[in-house]
Amino acid sequence: MPNRPGKRPRGAFDALIGSPLYEPEAMDMHLSDEAMALVTRALGRLEGPVVDYHCHVAGRGRGSSCCVHPSMRDDASILNAAGYVNRAKMRVFMCAFGAGEDDTDEAVAARLARLARHTPHGLRCILLAFDQRHDKETGAPQPDQSAMTVPNDHVYGLAKAQPDIFGWACSVHPYRLDACEELERCYRRGARVCKWLPNSMIIDADDERCEPFYAACARLGMAILCHTGAETSVDFLGSRVVNELGNPLRLRRALRAGVKVIAAHCASEGEGQEDSGEWRPCQELLFDMMARDEWRGLLFADISALILFKRLHVLVEVLARPALFDRLVYGSDWPVPALGGRTVGTKAQPLALRHGGAIGAQLVLTGLITAAECDALHEVFQFNPLLFDLVLKLTVRHPSTGAMLPASVFSAHPLLPPLGPDVSAANLRQQIADAAAVGNSVVTL
Repeated sequence: MPNRPGKRPRGAFDALIGSPLYEPEAMDMHLSDEAMALVTRALGRLEGPVVDYHCHVAGRGRGSSCCVHPSMRDDASILNAAGYVNRAKMRVFMCAFGAGEDDTDEAVAARLARLARHTPHGLRCILLAFDQRHDKETGAPQPDQSAMTVPNDHVYGLAKAQPDIFGWACSVHPYRLDACEELERCYRRGARVCKWLPNSMIIDADDERCEPFYAACARLGMAILCHTGAETSVDFLGSRVVNELGNPLRLRRALRAGVKVIAAHCASEGEGQEDSGEWRPCQELLFDMMARDEWRGLLFADISALILFKRLHVLVEVLARPALFDRLVYGSDWPVPALGGRTVGTKAQPLALRHGGAIGAQLVLTGLITAAECDALHEVFQFNPLLFDLVLKLTVRHPSTGAMLPASVFSAHPLLPPLGPDVSAANLRQQIADAAAVGNSVVTL
């Protein structure tokens, strides 16, 4: 790709993760005809505004109430293994979020907003809070054992500031003493989904201590977006994950209480133990649960992170199960798409590295996309990784049957709670149209 106006400033970690080269505003002027045709063809399948149910935000306590594990803080010692490894990992994450080493936490939401506003067709991102660990017996918070914390008030403020592109999901640990009260407070502020990552937050979703929380969720009509399967991203030295807590079977207690659950990532990594004691891939456990009539209308799954190398086989499985399609919702798992610079390659690369090495080669060789689509997607990524994720998931097809994810997956799901008092389909379209009218002309309906 030749030198063009609109290049992004990049540092060492940007080069390490292969972050985008250009600003999203430059895409319309500089995208090749082939790449633009792919974008147009993919977005032409959509039936309405896109809702991304799975967008993370984070911060290091620079101008916000967000915080991270002590070993990841700016003043952490790099003379011990935990401090060195964790700070490096955190810098990679913040780089993917679009925040440089000297940026405040405001840069995280600003970058995401910029990408969302320059995603053609309209995109609404549901920002996820992230509660800290709480002691199982006392309910006391455990900040020094928590990988990171993104408070509800912080995420609510981000969504309130830009309601045309941001909604929000709260995060309430069920062991905290004020769990039900905090859930109701967030509901009054428009949250309709609660985010859990049990492996990191150390939540046993099958613990009877969760029952009052489930009763509150069912009464309010709030869904739980729950990580399922193994977790590796938020596995830090000094704040290790417990992956057995990602077993989707542990969610049966919530479902029996009438709570709607979105199983994040389709449980696409790791194994879980059945009641019989047998260990099976977590996605098989989830798919068996979704096949049961008693959970229809209650159990859903999102497709976030399925483009990652270790999860591609599950994406193929999902495409082979059309009976699941009406239970799926779209999620990008932002900022995961911003780590996709190594996912796809260009014709200019040597043959051994073309299509991004192992990950991109797997996408092509499994028949999920063609080599030409891989090249075009790489070009889209260089301007807008959020759009890249959307176009890729609208493009992938089953290697044998050619089945694609239906357009309905990418819209607000009619059986899930409304995303707030002002986000009906009609109002969302009007908000997007209003945003376009005041200068964001790249946003179209």
